[in-house]
Amino acid sequence: MGGDAIRLYVEDLEGYCEQLEKAYEDVKKGLDNACNKLEGLYLCIDVLTDKESKKDKEYWKKKVNEDVH
Repeated sequence: MGGDAIRLYVEDLEGYCEQLEKAYEDVKKGLDNACNKLEGLYLCIDVLTDKESKKDKEYWKKKVNEDVH
């Protein structure tokens, strides 16, 4: 390989590296976004299925009804 061919090869490799870095950042942002949404969904499911929360609601409903009457 001549000097010009090596220089062009290195420039091509640098271009590919830049593309890979951008693609990596895009994937990383997408994964972070997906993880945040999954965490929010997990919290919603946890709240909706939390038996202690249901017991607390029933307790306070009874307590309020007792105080009102």
